[in-house]
Amino acid sequence: MLKKILIFLVLSAIAGVGVSYYFWQRATRIPAWFEAEKSSLPMSVPEDLLQEKIHQEVAQAGDRQKPIEVTLTEKELGQVLQTKVGNQLSHGQSVPRIQTRIKEERLEVGTVLDPEMLNNSQLSPDQQRIIDRVLPLLPNQNQPFYIGIEGNPQVQQGQLLLAENSRIKIGDLSFSVDDVAQRLNIPREKLNGLLQINVNDLDLEDLQIQDGTMRLQVNAQRELSPPLSD
Repeated sequence: MLKKILIFLVLSAIAGVGVSYYFWQRATRIPAWFEAEKSSLPMSVPEDLLQEKIHQEVAQAGDRQKPIEVTLTEKELGQVLQTKVGNQLSHGQSVPRIQTRIKEERLEVGTVLDPEMLNNSQLSPDQQRIIDRVLPLLPNQNQPFYIGIEGNPQVQQGQLLLAENSRIKIGDLSFSVDDVAQRLNIPREKLNGLLQINVNDLDLEDLQIQDGTMRLQVNAQRELSPPLSD
């Protein structure tokens, strides 16, 4: 789901602002904080770091009935999201290399995509038509580019969501949700819903950002699988 959202953002921005050499030059600038490694890996889902940390906290507290507080660094949060996304993909699909940045009270989730990935993705007919129109216009169809979502994280119905003041980022370009919605002529509420991280099997009680880390209160009973042995 997250991979499709990121591809949707690319289509939104390119279709909305058009393609020029100047645009593509800025769009292909990889942020300095993003580790310079391949954005897509072979089908290899990382170990579930969140479950491992919950096991450790439960072992120390001796109580899995209450929410467990887990502290994640930027890198660890990216690994958790990548694991959750990987578990939702069909066998044989590549796991997107997802990284996160925590700055003040805002969370940025992003990846680096190759243009050829747009042709190899399961998109709707309308999205594929945009692909067919846009790809021939790109100055360099082999140049990878960064795509991300930035906003204030919050918990709603157990899910990690980004507040309505989120920004869509491509390279060092940044767009408001209102701007993209207006360019695409779609309701803001619909676009905002498409931009949510929406990792289905997270079951959060609360979250807090502090000192560049994210503290999650997690429902340990649901997250722990298999159950702990006595």
